Amino acid sequence: MRALQRSNKQPFFIPPHIFSKVEWVKGDILDVVSLSEAMEGIDTVIHAAAKVSFHPKEKAALYKVNIEGTTNVVNMALEKNVKRFVHVSSVAAIGRTKRDEMVTEEKKWQQTNMNTQYAISKHYAEMEAWRGMGEGMDVVIINPTTILG
Repeated sequence: MRALQRSNKQPFFIPPHIFSKVEWVKGDILDVVSLSEAMEGIDTVIHAAAKVSFHPKEKAALYKVNIEGTTNVVNMALEKNVKRFVHVSSVAAIGRTKRDEMVTEEKKWQQTNMNTQYAISKHYAEMEAWRGMGEGMDVVIINPTTILG
């Protein structure tokens, strides 16, 4: 198993005996050279990197990391002929609902002023994963409500 790591710090929540079983590659989803190196010889990508913020001043960073970063990951996965791509999106990418309305996979995105910049960035990031599917990659998209860790 190989994982991309931005810093040399070991996450406190990963026990050392698990951490040592992973081949850690220093890199960033905004750095296509590091993505190329990290994806060399692999058959599956699980893309879970994203920025989460609801602060209006974070809009540019949200779009850069979540949209441009996902574009880079999808493009490199296509270039490296990755067989399966798992995109960890967010329920926010589906959009807001009316009060007491249940969100299901049949919910369609609607651009409204109720959507946060985070939601918009995750929606467009998800569109990049869909593009990868359209270009022939086997893609799975999950939309969790909360990720801890």
